[in-house]
Amino acid sequence: MLIDYHTHLENGPYTMEWLQRFVDQARAAGIAEIGFTEHGHRFVAAQGIVDNDIVRGWGGQDVEAYVRLVADAKKEGWPVKLGLEMDYVPGKEKEIASFLGSYPWDYVIGSVHWDGDFALDLPVHKPEWERRGVDNVYRRYFELVRQAAKTGLFDVMGHADLVKIYGYRPSSAFDLEQEYRVTAQAFAVAGVAVEVSTAGLRRPVGEIYPAARFLAACHECGVPITLASDAHHPEDVGFAIQSAVAWVRNCGYGDLVTFTGRRPHRAPLG
Repeated sequence: MLIDYHTHLENGPYTMEWLQRFVDQARAAGIAEIGFTEHGHRFVAAQGIVDNDIVRGWGGQDVEAYVRLVADAKKEGWPVKLGLEMDYVPGKEKEIASFLGSYPWDYVIGSVHWDGDFALDLPVHKPEWERRGVDNVYRRYFELVRQAAKTGLFDVMGHADLVKIYGYRPSSAFDLEQEYRVTAQAFAVAGVAVEVSTAGLRRPVGEIYPAARFLAACHECGVPITLASDAHHPEDVGFAIQSAVAWVRNCGYGDLVTFTGRRPHRAPLG
């Protein structure tokens, strides 16, 4: 079985015609289930959880319209899942839980993009990397990812080493292997899946998320996987899916996990 559990409709209208373009591309790529995962901060109902000038300019969408759209697609028999990508913000756990509890998600992806007002993946903030230091950015990122997993708010941890997006690597004094091991253990204890995303192949790092050594540590800890493209346009659905399959098989995986009503189900890979 193949899935793409991380896609975004935000560059088009919430219509069946726009959604169908994603579904058609998924079918052409041999994908059995496609999950839509709009960013939580795009919705009026979640405003203030991620609170900075940049994110405020991205909001304004109607979560009810999004939920209805995916529900309508399900009624048509289309192989879709209602998902959400929710940024983890320390101190906002109650607000996140309240928002998540209001809608019938099939699964929720937890992701870390922000450390306060610093977005580690926005080009406008690249100078901040030098000011903070690469080792410190890596250390803080993995701390936040583990905190996010431990909250119990999320089902899947998205692009769990996004910190490598620009190809910046920590110094030899930084124990990256230890970060991988401890983070994989935290995922296992929390009962979350880890997303295997080909989006990194479209970024400066040119590598799948997570790194092979990180993914191997997740496998050793019994952490299940999902597959994802992080498509923001229909043509990117299922991007390099066979590369992802080879990546996970090389790390020991032979199955993946799907979700319905936030309940996981194992399925054979491929």
